[in-house]
Amino acid sequence: MSVSASTNEAFPGSATSGTQFALPSFTGTTDAGTAVRWQTIFGTNPTAVNIVLQAAMADVDAEYQTLDTTTVTTGEARTVTGVQAKFLRIRFVSSTAARV
Repeated sequence: MSVSASTNEAFPGSATSGTQFALPSFTGTTDAGTAVRWQTIFGTNPTAVNIVLQAAMADVDAEYQTLDTTTVTTGEARTVTGVQAKFLRIRFVSSTAARV
């Protein structure tokens, strides 16, 4: 499963959550978790960034827990294995725009 979130802002304000995605459930099978691939891409690279992938069993803000974090300012693709959740989202914790 791949997860993406986009924003029209060059660098959204801190603590901004992206759209929630529901994960499919396969009844009657052993659940060893799902592998999730997520990626950050920037039109203009920030000077600093902190973005997290979060998961929850219910789509309630207080239930989301951080699974993975990236601080790579050039963007990257990451994979998290064994995810057992019903919902995923990407959260912008903080970012600093590059000065021109």
